[in-house]
Formats: sequence, structure tokens, C-alpha cells
Amino acid sequence: MIPVKSAFIRAMKRYCVYFLECSDGTVYTGVTSQLHVRLWRHQHAYYPGSYTASRLPVTLLGYVEFQWIQDAIKFEKKAQCWSAAKKRALAAGKLEELKRLSKKKFRKKIPSNS
Repeated sequence: MIPVKSAFIRAMKRYCVYFLECSDGTVYTGVTSQLHVRLWRHQHAYYPGSYTASRLPVTLLGYVEFQWIQDAIKFEKKAQCWSAAKKRALAAGKLEELKRLSKKKFRKKIPSNS
């Protein structure tokens, strides 16, 4: 058996940006390297003051994997600004719906009479 260096193992670690459906209909976004542990903590209100603790039960909608934590955090911050509908579309793999929801809607300016 060939010994594997710990640096190599760390490089193989995967990070997940995950989406949870909360009981109030909101979609929580988080990042972790241990999805199964983090999901259990959400489902059991491990952190009593957290966002999801008062919105149980929560259901995993889906997740996106990253090799590097910096990329995962960057994507998490971006996805946190998305609507719940857009997060649900990504989690469900509905790419056409995701594109439609990503289009910016501009309001028409009404000319003032001044």
C-alpha cells in the first residue's frame, strides 16, 4: 500500500453550497465540507439561535460541490441574494427556469410632469 500524504487528502476534500427548504417556505443557503453532519445539525436545532432552528423541519433541496473553499464561499454569498424560486430551480436542475429567473427586470420610468 502506498502512503497518501495528508496534503493530498486535503486537496481532495469537497465543499458544498447547499439549499434547505424551511417550514415557512424560505430557502436557506449554507456552505460546509460535511454535508451529512451539517444537515443533521440543522434538522436537530443544534444551534438553537440559528435561522433554521425556528423553521423546522428543513429539507435538503440540493447542493453544488466545489473543490476549493474560496469558490464555495464566493458562490454561497452570491446565491444568498437570490430569490427562493431561483434557488429551487438550481437545486432541481431546471436550467431553463434558472436562466429565466436570472434575467434582470427593469422598471419603466414614468416621465414626471414638472
